[in-house]
Amino acid sequence: MLTPCPRCGRETSILVRGLCPDCFAEVYGLAVLPRRVTVEVCKYCGSVRLGNRWVQASSFQDAVYMIAEHVLSKAKPVDPLESVELESVEYDTLPNWLTRIRLRLRASYRGAVIRGWQSLEVRLKPTVCPTCKVRVSGEYDTLVQVRGGDPGEVERIIEEEVVRQGLLSHFVDLIRGRDGVDVYFTHRGAARRLAKALTRYYEASIKTPVHEDVGVGSTGKRRTRKTIVVRLGKRLNKI
Repeated sequence: MLTPCPRCGRETSILVRGLCPDCFAEVYGLAVLPRRVTVEVCKYCGSVRLGNRWVQASSFQDAVYMIAEHVLSKAKPVDPLESVELESVEYDTLPNWLTRIRLRLRASYRGAVIRGWQSLEVRLKPTVCPTCKVRVSGEYDTLVQVRGGDPGEVERIIEEEVVRQGLLSHFVDLIRGRDGVDVYFTHRGAARRLAKALTRYYEASIKTPVHEDVGVGSTGKRRTRKTIVVRLGKRLNKI
């Protein structure tokens, strides 16, 4: 049965708070969102801080979209809607440190789909993420010492695996020397993944990490650096 909307007069098969879906979206919105948000962005690598996580963004637009998704993930649908999702983002102003965007939202109510737009002001606060602080200071958490094999080939394989396995956000530096290749990471887990990846290319032995005491950190806890030694043997057929 079709019922006229008291606001716009259009006939509708469903009323939400006494309004057709389009009018409901215009009057009440679809999600309980803040008017503006301030988000930290690393001025070196472009990563954005979403809650307690730093997430790598491929572009400014990608960063803004991730921010919109994060904000919406914390928001509740406007009562009595059951759920709300982000469909797209449009810019009301030119992308900058202070940008006004419009979110195209999709909500559900008793099996019906309701769409609407809501505005959000995004303020980006330039800072330095923890990983880049380590890179800028030259500090690191774990060193992978790769010994054996042809240094040029080993260096190329390492560079490919760092990208393939998504380790760039934890990668500090790669130094090729007479004895082999040294790779520096900010996270031991990333270092372990690289060491394991090398076993796809070589017969290899991986030694248990050696811990080196490097003093006391700002929190008063002892700080250590780890060294993982990978000794390469016979070259395997590349998978």
